[in-house]
Amino acid sequence: MAYVIPIACFEARRNEIPLDIRKSMHLKCNTCMFNISDQSFVKYYGIDKAMFKSVLKAVKPYLHASPISQPIQLATVLRYLVTGCTELAVAHDYRAKIDNGTLGKILNRFIPVLDGILCQDAISIQMSKHQMQTSSINFLKKYELPRVVACLFGTHVQIKKPLKNCSAFLNKKGYYSLNVMLVCNDNMEIIANDATYPGSCHDSAIWKVSRARELLSVTLNGHFILADSKYAQESFVLTPYKSAEVGTYQHTFNLKHAQGRIVFERTIGALKSRFLCLQRCLRYEPTFCCMIVNVCCALHNLRRTPNVTINDDIEFERDDNGQRDRDEIAQSLLVKD
Repeated sequence: MAYVIPIACFEARRNEIPLDIRKSMHLKCNTCMFNISDQSFVKYYGIDKAMFKSVLKAVKPYLHASPISQPIQLATVLRYLVTGCTELAVAHDYRAKIDNGTLGKILNRFIPVLDGILCQDAISIQMSKHQMQTSSINFLKKYELPRVVACLFGTHVQIKKPLKNCSAFLNKKGYYSLNVMLVCNDNMEIIANDATYPGSCHDSAIWKVSRARELLSVTLNGHFILADSKYAQESFVLTPYKSAEVGTYQHTFNLKHAQGRIVFERTIGALKSRFLCLQRCLRYEPTFCCMIVNVCCALHNLRRTPNVTINDDIEFERDDNGQRDRDEIAQSLLVKD
């Protein structure tokens, strides 16, 4: 016969533990994430400890009280963005032992708040004269392209089959996705993004009606942005020549153009390698998936700020082979054109 311990015994046992010790146990549970090394912290949560505390401070006024501490909730959200694993896998992470249903509620609570706060501060299409001058100098020095300050490109993020208008989200590769428009500068910072369009939309169609195009057309002041052959040539948009013959000026320009576009290849690589959820299927409705993409872009920019020492660059394997590797990548981009 099993012996059942009365509940009162557990209550009495709990009351024997001094209040200050119980509080310290609770604090230890909430702050254990900060006990790991800085390198491990960035690996687990995608941002450093100082940035984590800054983001937490910004979102606190917009969150309601919860039995789970806000640091644990934020850590759980970042863990999901970084790993891209299913909610069940993240929920069983040893630093955030919460059930799957609770994790879903945390994501639904945090992602809209992060989208509203981080994106407004971290993503800005307004480039100062100094920023445009710096970017122009870097493009000229590295790729021999004068007066270029940014790159325009698009990338697909896979989502689950939507409940409504699912055919619009089916892209030409046969899966459901969002077609995300991005504009980045020479430092791989995203200065404009738009993830509101379904996968069936063409890159040029998204750019044509975008707010970013409208603003850049009047603010670049004689500078240019690079775009591949999917986009139309404009007074401030440089695209490669079509059917350029080898040895001609047009082919030389196309090669340098392709080398300059390595910037956005590296930007996509850094963004999706740091936030693996963008490489996997986002199992939410399109509107919520759009918010997730926006948050990842904002966090990517926070990692690129000058006072942050996190290295996002995709380095070439050897310095002496760097130019050769860049040429090979440029040749592959020319083939795509």
